[in-house]
Parts: sequence; structure tokens; C-alpha cells
Amino acid sequence: NRSHYGAGGVSLEEGQTSCVCAPGFTWSNASNSCEACAKGKIKTTWGNDTCTECLAGTYQDVAGSTYCKTCPENTFNTRNGSGWRECFSCKACPPNMVSPAG
Repeated sequence: NRSHYGAGGVSLEEGQTSCVCAPGFTWSNASNSCEACAKGKIKTTWGNDTCTECLAGTYQDVAGSTYCKTCPENTFNTRNGSGWRECFSCKACPPNMVSPAG
């Protein structure tokens, strides 16, 4: 039987006093609860680890996410931690070259 502890957090067993955050959520000492990862960041595991930034070529425009979205084909993004679809149209590629997704 699991009991909920704040948004995104659950205790592992009934009667246990420590809780862990669900994927997409990280522990906040300020609010003493689990909070959603900010846009541009993700967390894929259970636990109180911090959220990590999406890498260049990806973005995440939804808070509390567990994966980064890849920029569409013929677009790019050079910055880590992009919190919105900040993928720009590519300039013309040199002859015989293409731009794959990301």
C-alpha cells in the first residue's frame, strides 16, 4: 500500500517516513516536497536526484517530463536546457550534405 506525499512523491512502503520523488519530479528543501522538473529539464528515475538539462539538439516544453524531444529534421538547437521549441531553420547545407533530426 503506497501513500502519496506531495505532487510526484510516494513512500515506498506503508509506515515508512522517507519518501522519494517520481520520475519528472525532484526534491525541494524549500517546499519540503517533490516539485516538477522545470521546462528544459528531465528526470527519468525514481529518487530525489536533481533534474538534468536537455542537451543541444533537444528541448522539453512541458514541466515534469521524463524525456527530451528531438528537434525536427532540418532544424537545430545549440543550447542545453532549452525549455521551448527553440529549434531554428537550418541554413542551406553545402552540396551533398543534409541535416538529420536534431
